[in-house]
Amino acid sequence: MNWKSGFWMLFGILLGIGLGIFSGIIEELVDTGEYFLLVGGVILTVFVGLLSGIKYLPFASGLSGVITFQVVAVYYWGSDYGIEYFWVLPLLAAVYGVPWVFLNRIKSRKKGVKSTIDCPRCGNKIDKNWVSCPHCGMGIKDDTRVYDTPDDTQVY
Repeated sequence: MNWKSGFWMLFGILLGIGLGIFSGIIEELVDTGEYFLLVGGVILTVFVGLLSGIKYLPFASGLSGVITFQVVAVYYWGSDYGIEYFWVLPLLAAVYGVPWVFLNRIKSRKKGVKSTIDCPRCGNKIDKNWVSCPHCGMGIKDDTRVYDTPDDTQVY
């Protein structure tokens, strides 16, 4: 995971928290905060998706939505209701976040590792996908190898 993708995920989560708090304030002032929260959540997801261009946006949006729900639940219905369902956030992080991090680490490490073999003629290490050795010219693939055959071959 590079710093840009982590930044956009954190940015989406913080924007979701800010959206929840701001919609709570609007609810108290003009009684339309829940509409702002619903419309703002969709706009927030699209906005962060367009800015980031990352493929795991549903995970970031889901965490942002859960945190926003907790902020709104605590603000509207008291702390008991919000804390009662707060286990959803760690559950989402455990189910989606941890495997995602491990799978991305495996993919990024696989890109950096090239498999090599030893040339049968000169013994230098070369990429296993090469057709011939760049050092001695020996064909590596079976269909490119030239074998010396005796001149007086007879088939019995």
